[in-house]
Amino acid sequence: MDSSSKKTTNYQVLSVLVGIACILFGLLFGMSINTNSHDVLASYRSSDITIEKGNAMLSVLVRDECERMLNDHAADTVTVGKVGMLQDAHDSIILFLNHMRFDFICFVDGNNGGVLHSIDDVSNSTNFMINQGHAKELETRLEDYQEQLLHLIDNPQQRTRIKADIDFHTEDEYPNGWVIHHFDHTMAIEVVNQLDQLSQQAHLTACRVLREISKESTKRNSDNH
Repeated sequence: MDSSSKKTTNYQVLSVLVGIACILFGLLFGMSINTNSHDVLASYRSSDITIEKGNAMLSVLVRDECERMLNDHAADTVTVGKVGMLQDAHDSIILFLNHMRFDFICFVDGNNGGVLHSIDDVSNSTNFMINQGHAKELETRLEDYQEQLLHLIDNPQQRTRIKADIDFHTEDEYPNGWVIHHFDHTMAIEVVNQLDQLSQQAHLTACRVLREISKESTKRNSDNH
């Protein structure tokens, strides 16, 4: 990767991260100052719409960076192979999350347009996520995605450091487990918000690992000359 393209990519990632940080701060701030439940739910919906737009930007960023690295004539076969595997894993988890989001909304209020109306529904969201096992499947898929990407990093010490950056925290010690903590008796708008934030993290995880793959590629090229 030449210095100009690296700076451009880093700037794009930084810009998106700053925007996301502002979104999340706005959500928390809005919830803290609102005592009216209607205002809190409105804050959730507004923030989720903005996060969804941010995810679209991140998706383009990941796609463009993968294509750039795959089309780089200086890239070795190891790098090309790793980028291809990352791209497949990333596309798979995002497709899974998008389908779950859509299916969840349809289950809650039967809306086939993908826009949630019954935002404060608790019983249907618990039934879909907990009783039907979708949250457990989600937990497993996130863990698999994280491990797939970590295996693309050669250096064990660096792999350990990066795991801290991309951890989905499914292994954290919640009193009743990750699934119950996030999805049991949770309002529908919170479930949608959670799924969109997980998509966001999946995108950022891909960006982080792509940068590490690029660093390893540069080092291999340097060692070979």
